Amino acid sequence: MKQSELVSVIVPVYNSEKYLEQCLGSIRNQSYTNLEIIVIDDGSTDNSLSICTQLAEKDNRLRVCSIPNGGVSNARNQGIEKATGTYIQFVDSDDYLPQIYIATLVAVLEAQNADLAICCIKTVDFKGVEYEYWCMDNVRIPLVSAEHYIETLYSLIKTFLLFGPVNKLYKKQMIDARNVRFKTDISYGEDLIFNLDYIKKEDVLVVENSVYYPYLQDNTVSLSKKPDPNKIEYAKEVHHKLITFLESVNCRQERFDELLYQRLFDYYYNQSFLIANDSSGSFWKRYRHLKKLFKDKILRESYTYIPDGYYASWIITIMKNNWVLPFLIAMSLQKYKREQLKKVG
Repeated sequence: MKQSELVSVIVPVYNSEKYLEQCLGSIRNQSYTNLEIIVIDDGSTDNSLSICTQLAEKDNRLRVCSIPNGGVSNARNQGIEKATGTYIQFVDSDDYLPQIYIATLVAVLEAQNADLAICCIKTVDFKGVEYEYWCMDNVRIPLVSAEHYIETLYSLIKTFLLFGPVNKLYKKQMIDARNVRFKTDISYGEDLIFNLDYIKKEDVLVVENSVYYPYLQDNTVSLSKKPDPNKIEYAKEVHHKLITFLESVNCRQERFDELLYQRLFDYYYNQSFLIANDSSGSFWKRYRHLKKLFKDKILRESYTYIPDGYYASWIITIMKNNWVLPFLIAMSLQKYKREQLKKVG
């Protein structure tokens, strides 16, 4: 295929020595070769910077910049500032790309005269086993009519494809013209906000499902298994941002509210279990934390949108009535039973 347009591939790196050779190797080996690979080392304390520097000596398309640690959003913004390509592709440093990935997104973006190319996502483990997919049918969507715009937003939100920057190919000129940057004052949902700021009603979006972005799930070092007191607040901020955005483009409907409130309730639901099972906190610390969580105003609003049978009814009853003590006792009993089964096994 024609490769006249330069693609800037931005890779923020922080303590990723375990994955870097595979990640950067998959980018260097793309069938689309007209690339500049911009690696932003975000103050790594392991051998990440050294690995990147050594690889840059082997490939003059690879540029390495080291900055003080400021978070992934700041690193991506630094990459945007340094990018000189027509298109921008973001890649996380612990992931890797199929060989035809960039070529496919460039081809579909140009063939469909689109402003944003979106591909599907699959979750893989260390052995390459695929176990979760987020996808839509191939479609070209001009966001000129209210009907197209509403249906597209709903599908992209429902399938999670609107979230995250890595499964998309952007136009650098549009990012700059619209002054789109990642928010550096939050650490959750900033990528969704970036995408909402990028999309305008007159844009053309194209979804391509012949390639998937493989998201590596490192189950051995999962932060999601620990309670995070800030995660609910970040989730609420994203929730309100989406509601405000939908209102601003006259797209707010009951089905959007159902989708967004159910998504938000998932965070409360999961955090409840994480808090209850957190062995690092005392019993009464967990009690106070759950008491406050169950009284949250937005959580109580979300009950209206929970479908029957989707969650365990006894959990919903406990949360609605703020019965923290029975919940903690039930979780302790379950934990005790699991430990006894392990001993027997």
